[in-house]
Amino acid sequence: YYFTDLLIGSPIPQRTSVIVDTGSRLVGFPCSGCEHCGEHLDPAFDIGSSKSARWLPCGESCYDTCDDGQCLYEETYSEGSSIKGRWFTDVVQLGEAINNNPPVHARMGCHNSENKL
Repeated sequence: YYFTDLLIGSPIPQRTSVIVDTGSRLVGFPCSGCEHCGEHLDPAFDIGSSKSARWLPCGESCYDTCDDGQCLYEETYSEGSSIKGRWFTDVVQLGEAINNNPPVHARMGCHNSENKL
């Protein structure tokens, strides 16, 4: 696997390491409160600490199912693992802060369940 670090949110970005997967439609990672997310390199992302984070609402930009007004996703991979969560948008920087990469707005996945990862 290949990893990259992302700095997500504002005013104080949180670092999360993600696997670079060119075959997946989603950049996702565990969020705080995930009951089945196991051990990861970084703490779970705390969406409540980011003033720029917004849950993706149901509507035209939601291609998956909706629950309680929020857009959900579920992915199952060929080796048998799976993830479930909610889509959100936030500002993201690629790499460590020392790289000084400009932040961009992006749509990401906030896992609330992982299986066999």
